[in-house]
Amino acid sequence: MEEPRQQPYSPSEMPPAKPASRATIKTFLGVITIFVIAQMVVTILYILHLHLKVDKNWGNPKRGASIHLAGKSSQSKVLHWKNTTYAPKDDVFSNRDGKITISKGGRYYIYAQVTFCSKPQLPAPLIFKVHVYLDLPLETHQLLMKGVGTYNTAVDLCDLQSIHLSRAVELQSGHTIFVNVTDISRVDFNYGYTYFGLIQLS
Repeated sequence: MEEPRQQPYSPSEMPPAKPASRATIKTFLGVITIFVIAQMVVTILYILHLHLKVDKNWGNPKRGASIHLAGKSSQSKVLHWKNTTYAPKDDVFSNRDGKITISKGGRYYIYAQVTFCSKPQLPAPLIFKVHVYLDLPLETHQLLMKGVGTYNTAVDLCDLQSIHLSRAVELQSGHTIFVNVTDISRVDFNYGYTYFGLIQLS
């Protein structure tokens, strides 16, 4: 018995695809339009947020704690300090007997200036020294800075010389800073000559 022959497949015999309706196209285009608009709105809001954030940071920068103190006459080798006019003094610092204690850890910039009379007075040493120390509890004082000055050879004059010291240092809460000199009687405590300060950097 002869088997029926299979007819070859012809693409022309496929049923024609139905064209998309006008309503479907309009719906699709509407969804795309809404998506694009939403993306634009989100981008604009994000740019505005960044702009306001930058303006806020520039307009209200975070201010680090700071203190500036003037030298105060005393009989101790450790220099004593007092508040001075128009100088900053934050609660982060406490001043007691010439020792400045920090209650907030961070990176600080320390500066100090000591002005002294350079007239020699034998048998006093011929070199005037200034030391800035970190007072560590239950430990030996840590030397942070040191400065030296020499006396004038003219016996009848009292020329003034200034020693300025400064550096950045990492401090922890409870650390104490103090300054001492070899001869407190030589220090000039007139306004603007001898001072000490700290500025919090971070």
